[in-house]
Amino acid sequence: MTFLNPAALWAFLALIPLIALYFFKVRPEKKSTSALFLWNQIFEEKKQNGLFKNMRDLISLLILILAFSAIILAMAKPSFTFDDENNKLVIIIDNSASMASLENKSSRLELAKQQAINIVKSLSSSQTALICSISDSLQINVDSSSNRRSLIKGIESIQQSQKPLNPQELNAIAKNKNIIADSRFIFISDSCFQGSEQVEHLELLKLGSQLENIGITAFDIRQIPGDNNQLAIFFQLSSSFEQIQEIELHLAHEDPNQLVKIIPLSVEPGLSEAKVMSLSDERTGAWFLKLEINDALAIDNLAFAQLNPPSPVRIQLDLNKNHAFFKRCVDAFHQAGQTMKAVSQSPEISISSNGENTGVKKIIFAPQGESPFWNTEAKAIENISPRVLLPDHPAIKFCPLDTLTFEGAQNISAPANSIILVENEDKVPLLYKTTVDGTTAIIVNMDPAKAELYFNIYFPVLIYSLSYDLSGRDAIEKSNYLTGDVLEISNMQKIQGPEGELDAAQSLVKFNHAGFYKITKAGKEEQFAVSLNNQFESNVYNKFSKSTAKAINSSFPLGDALLILALLLITCEAILYHRRKLG
Repeated sequence: MTFLNPAALWAFLALIPLIALYFFKVRPEKKSTSALFLWNQIFEEKKQNGLFKNMRDLISLLILILAFSAIILAMAKPSFTFDDENNKLVIIIDNSASMASLENKSSRLELAKQQAINIVKSLSSSQTALICSISDSLQINVDSSSNRRSLIKGIESIQQSQKPLNPQELNAIAKNKNIIADSRFIFISDSCFQGSEQVEHLELLKLGSQLENIGITAFDIRQIPGDNNQLAIFFQLSSSFEQIQEIELHLAHEDPNQLVKIIPLSVEPGLSEAKVMSLSDERTGAWFLKLEINDALAIDNLAFAQLNPPSPVRIQLDLNKNHAFFKRCVDAFHQAGQTMKAVSQSPEISISSNGENTGVKKIIFAPQGESPFWNTEAKAIENISPRVLLPDHPAIKFCPLDTLTFEGAQNISAPANSIILVENEDKVPLLYKTTVDGTTAIIVNMDPAKAELYFNIYFPVLIYSLSYDLSGRDAIEKSNYLTGDVLEISNMQKIQGPEGELDAAQSLVKFNHAGFYKITKAGKEEQFAVSLNNQFESNVYNKFSKSTAKAINSSFPLGDALLILALLLITCEAILYHRRKLG
């Protein structure tokens, strides 16, 4: 046995005055009396009961000594330790979206928290525990402590998350277990997350029974290119029911109750086949897909999507020749999906043969003469065999540039800060991206006419890819983000989420809740839709996962037992004292 607070043993010195007090005799006060014969009988009784009185006082002394000793030992925190016992526990509670599933009117998270509280209550005084929660990231709720009150308080403070569990976080924990030596990692979860079978070296305390649930696992809405009055709706469902379910999906606009279309469906068990349907509508803004069913998990019964009006990249054509080919290319994209638009004023990008820095982002073909975007005066070269250096770069990943001839290339050199995408065998840059005095440009070192680029099938693809990369936009704007996603938005002024206004001081926005986020930047408001859309969380029961947690050594705390003993001893002494007073 060891003592966690051995300094408290010094309190045994307090027994010395206690014992001395019992042996201290009070001198009786003398009183005069007129009749002595009345006291003779009392003196005789005192002689007969003197031994019993002394024994009674000694028993009271022993009882108080034992009571004081028990209190002092409890203050010293005695503990029995064994060599094969891990006294350190790391309790990890899954609070991801699926843990909101209801089991007999209680969520799985509440059941998990109660399991953790039961473990904490059973710990011996020598054991410590560290309390964590995990969804998309690991959160430490209580540092390692043996204080059961603070541990229980930390467990009770864990809140339900709407984000899916990130298995990479669990794998990182498993790989770095040695940071907390001689410890056991207890993971309390329903195992409804992607990669649950890969989590090793953690003791799983599985909870949750087989429940019936249908969830929306994908939802997207797009305008059909070339048709301004048609929308394409994409969705997918997942069901944990054992039988086919007949349900209704409600498609709504601007408000979940503002119905646009009712979609009857027969949903088979498991992940259903994705559905695509068209809708005669051209309205933009907020769209909702609602599942009309009462099942185990509510968060996956409603999905959100944001359809923004077309915002084509504004392109100015500043070309000395072959202007018509580029104009036809840009117009084709505008007619198909309004992704690009030829303009004469306020352009985002200029497609040019002029190397002058005008402050507008440029795509420069056939560089000639001097320019701040290349270091030497352009001179023709003969060796034009292209070598692609960064085939996965967004500006060129859809174009097999090694099939182009790059005829008319000039012997130029790129500025020091340039990203070389294509070069020849002599390391002359054939296509690169550079920034000069705050203006970004992509230099395409070829003569499009000599290289017959206008008749190449990849000509419009190249123009589209270069334009969208240079504009800083995604080629396809997302209509639906997922809970847990992080979006970088610089110079935010205000951000309003489903749970209220958020801090706009940072440039990173983390979508913690499903719903719509309104972000104000430069006086302009943008709206983003966020949904769970996770087939693993919607599954709500993982039949392949089994508990692996071993029995946890536990005992009734010895310090508490000593305090109870002290109370019992003091109670006994109180009874004896009461009997003495009554005679």
